[in-house]
Amino acid sequence: MVAIERVVHVAPWERAQFEEDLRREGATLLGMFDSGTLLGYIDYWATPDEVEILNVATAPPAQRRGVGARLVGHALAAAQEQGKQCVRLEVRRGNRPAIGLYQKLGFRAIAVRPNYYRDLEDAIVMVREL
Repeated sequence: MVAIERVVHVAPWERAQFEEDLRREGATLLGMFDSGTLLGYIDYWATPDEVEILNVATAPPAQRRGVGARLVGHALAAAQEQGKQCVRLEVRRGNRPAIGLYQKLGFRAIAVRPNYYRDLEDAIVMVREL
C-alpha cells in the first residue's frame, strides 16, 4: 500500500498512518488483489451516522479498470448494510478523475475546504446519501 501511495498521491500516507487507522473502532482497510498483486485499496471508518472514506488508491497498471469503483462500491454497500445515512469523503479539487468517479457513483459536492491539504490545495467534500 505504501508503495502505491508514493506513486499515486501528492501527499502519500506513511505506513504508520495506515496502522493507526486500523486501530480505530469501526475502521476497515480493504485491498483488491489479482494473483497476489495488490491492485488497489480503500480505507474507511464508520461513525454512528455515516461512513467516511479516508483513502482510496489504485496501482497505475490497474487504473481505469474499475478497481476504484468496486472498492468505493464495497464501502457504499457496507454503509447501507450498517444502516448509515450517508458516505462522505474529501477529494483534492484538482483530482478530476476521482471527482468524476465519485459523481458516477452518486456522490455530490456539498462544500469546499479551502487550503485543506498541506500544499494548500482545496478539498471538495462529497457525500452520497443512502
